[in-house]
Amino acid sequence: MLDNNSTSTNKRIAKNTMMLYIRMAFLLVISLYTSRVVLTTLGEVDYGLFNVIGGVIALLGFLNTSMSVSTSRFITFALGKNDMKNQSHVFSTSLQIHFFIALVILLIGETVGLWFVSNKMTIPADRMSAALWVYQCSIATSIVSVISVPYNATIIAHEKMSTFAYISIYEAVAKLVIVYLLIISPFDKLILYSLLYFLVQLSVRFIYGYYCKSRFSATKYVKTKDYDLFKRMISFAGWSLYGSGAVALSNQGTNILLNIFYGPAVNAACGIAYQVRGVLLNFAFNFQTALNPQIIKTYAQKDMLSMYKLIDRSTRISFFLLFIIAMPLLMETGELLKFWLKEVPRYTDVFLQLVIVASLIDTTTNSLSISALATGIVKKYYLTIGTIFIMIVPISYIALKLGFEASIVFAVDIILCSVILVARIFLLHHLIGLDVNSYLKSLLSIFKVVLVSVPIAFFARHLLLPSSFGGVILVCFICSLAVTLTAYIFGIEKHEREVINGKIKKIVLKR
Repeated sequence: MLDNNSTSTNKRIAKNTMMLYIRMAFLLVISLYTSRVVLTTLGEVDYGLFNVIGGVIALLGFLNTSMSVSTSRFITFALGKNDMKNQSHVFSTSLQIHFFIALVILLIGETVGLWFVSNKMTIPADRMSAALWVYQCSIATSIVSVISVPYNATIIAHEKMSTFAYISIYEAVAKLVIVYLLIISPFDKLILYSLLYFLVQLSVRFIYGYYCKSRFSATKYVKTKDYDLFKRMISFAGWSLYGSGAVALSNQGTNILLNIFYGPAVNAACGIAYQVRGVLLNFAFNFQTALNPQIIKTYAQKDMLSMYKLIDRSTRISFFLLFIIAMPLLMETGELLKFWLKEVPRYTDVFLQLVIVASLIDTTTNSLSISALATGIVKKYYLTIGTIFIMIVPISYIALKLGFEASIVFAVDIILCSVILVARIFLLHHLIGLDVNSYLKSLLSIFKVVLVSVPIAFFARHLLLPSSFGGVILVCFICSLAVTLTAYIFGIEKHEREVINGKIKKIVLKR
């Protein structure tokens, strides 16, 4: 019976992963096209302003992120326990909390945040009015995002990943419409882009809400006064607040530092780098998103052996999925950027390469974070990880003050991401009894793949092929193939290779 359950779980994970990848592939094509058009239409300065001003509100969004983590954990845990009554209480309580968070973001945004944007940021005088429009739209978008969290967490907890794929089609088409309207409109394009972007997010929020209410009875709001649950969720979110705030500060704080030291043009390069990073991480996180509910549910059921196996698999495969895409980008950054963008802002290539390296390190730790959240005992975890994250901003500030190039902020990020990886391993050893040596073996598998595939990629890039568009495409293909083959040989376990071989044989026999 256990084997049947395990097989069913693996099939569900595989199906959910496939749906998320279909979603990702569709969004990738649309995102690459719309980014290019938006950058060209808005120009470097306005594009940079959109990113850095939106980042101010994203910085306030750590209030939401912390509660989002808490909501997702409690809903998934309740599902693992098959406790329908608790699911309803968790959802309604989390909705109450998120409405309060939305109010807090509105108050802070319209006071301290507005003062900071108006008085401390580097904004051209003739674009201040448009910048304030962007800021107000960013606040509205953030509030919509906050209220959506309990619904999105419910969908993920129920592992209905196909829903994201279908709704993403609508979202992508809507973004194409935005690009078209941006091109033909006679109005201020930065203001129009901000307004339309908000309206798209608002419509997506209503679609998710309608879906949840029609499919999951637990998402129908009921008045509840479960103070014990409220206290536990807030307590859990309290330490999550510190961790989420630290991550928001490290990401958006460095973007603001770049604005202060180098101006909005450099924020355009930063925005492009972070956008590509988001796309890349989604490739890895699609697999992790399909796996994460299972990690929490196995912990709720006290099935620790299955939990350890899921952590190991998530660590290795997530890295390989990301590395297959990242390697070509690292080898041909400049050429691919020229092909993608008509005008490449200064620093974009260096920013992107450093961001990719940081992302590769970061993707190995997500399963550890989810495992820590599953326990509900997060004080020590968030205190440690959050403190390390916070250090990125002051260290970057000192480096910029000393005259280092703008790229130093991403170099600092790489160093501290490595420190965080080590810290997470040892923290999870104490939280869930994670076998450090076993986890290090997973990292060793990753290191073998990197050690073998990188020289192949360098050889293809520098010795074999000419500098032409056809050559670039061939290099990218060789890089991805090198990672795929080395991952197959050195990165996965014997039984995993047998499963892959079996799938290949089925495909061949069908033909």
